Amino acid sequence: MNAWFDDFAVRSAELASRHRAPIEAPLLNAAVARQLLELTRVIAHSAERQFAPLAAYVLGQTVERMTRANPQLGDDEIVRYLSDLKDALPQSEGAQ
Repeated sequence: MNAWFDDFAVRSAELASRHRAPIEAPLLNAAVARQLLELTRVIAHSAERQFAPLAAYVLGQTVERMTRANPQLGDDEIVRYLSDLKDALPQSEGAQ
């Protein structure tokens, strides 16, 4: 995605291994990243702004579970899911 984020992913995976949970560094598709950033931006500019970091965490867990439930799920479907979720936010949350 970009150098800083790629380095962050590698460091996260390395540290996870030191905490007895060896994993591969996560990869993030650029289109998925843009939708995640847009969705959390919308939340951050709402009355519930304090929940934006937690929302990003929950979104990460949700996408992970979606891809485990359906390994054929592509990044394009995840982008559509995130876009649909953003559109489904109550007006007060989605206000810009």
